[in-house]
Amino acid sequence: MPTSHLSKLSWKFPPAAAMSRLALGNPPSLELPFKVLGQKGLSLKSPLMLRQIPWSQFSRETCTAICTAARQLGIAVSAPISLLEQLPAISVPPRIAQVWTDSCPMASELELSDLIEVNLTSERAGNSLALRQTPTADSHLPWPIDVPDAARLKSRLQMLREITGNRTPIGLVINSCHVAEDVMLAISAAADFIILQWNLNPLSDQDREIFPTTDVAIALTTARRTLQEAKALTTTLIVDCPIEAAVDFPKLFALGANCWCCQSAALSMLKPAPATPSYQMGGTFGGLASSTPKANPQQAQIVEKIQRLLQSLVYVIQRSGKNSVHELDFEDLQTTDLNLAHWTGIATP
Repeated sequence: MPTSHLSKLSWKFPPAAAMSRLALGNPPSLELPFKVLGQKGLSLKSPLMLRQIPWSQFSRETCTAICTAARQLGIAVSAPISLLEQLPAISVPPRIAQVWTDSCPMASELELSDLIEVNLTSERAGNSLALRQTPTADSHLPWPIDVPDAARLKSRLQMLREITGNRTPIGLVINSCHVAEDVMLAISAAADFIILQWNLNPLSDQDREIFPTTDVAIALTTARRTLQEAKALTTTLIVDCPIEAAVDFPKLFALGANCWCCQSAALSMLKPAPATPSYQMGGTFGGLASSTPKANPQQAQIVEKIQRLLQSLVYVIQRSGKNSVHELDFEDLQTTDLNLAHWTGIATP
């Protein structure tokens, strides 16, 4: 498992007296700021995203529940504009627009988005990940035809900036294969954020051969170190991988992540409902949404599960004597895994 090292890491908390630095009743900050070209941009209430949701497999009620829960928690969601247009305004969360090598949203959709992610792969491959399928060899493109080098990639990102008037954070999705090299590519292209993505079936020998990956702990510390050495301190690092337990969630931030894509947690309790009218990609639900959404038990379940994750993060921040999620560091952890220390260049405590 690429998450294997997370279970080998434990917290190295300071004495309880260190918590006296925290103001009584002052909760730690979980806000996730995004910058555009180093300047102030978007901020989310929670350091979480939902970017791989198989919308076409769910009913109208389930889609509404996901979006409403995301809005309540302050989470950005990658959802079709045609879906969001039919939701009540109080259910519409911040939106992520996805750009692929073989397709790109219309300029109007990009302008209506809060974040833009650029994928160096095809839309078919992205849909396979959302459906938890192994992408076929022809659905993965090793390099986009119109982006032969970093300079051309930077030019593509600049075109997106011109469309959005330099107001929207733009990021690059990279696979966890050659982390240091791909992070440097994203920095060279002036990306505002980086999404580090893992294959959804890391236990398959065939998948590992076609789509090699790096352990989460090693990949994150490598990415953080590369950003620090390049002095790209305003670049937001997002990790998209499943985690085995809630106790591992805060470790991602100590290892270098600024945000986690939590669709694996949300989807674990949702089941497709073929008996109910489902959302069709590029289509509609077949009716107008009411101005007031009905109470939905799925929404409550999603919120409760993700809030448990956030509570574990708050506990760790307070117990370690910090004030913000972004203050967590590798030094807050301890491990006996010499291999991890070797690859990260960090001495084992």
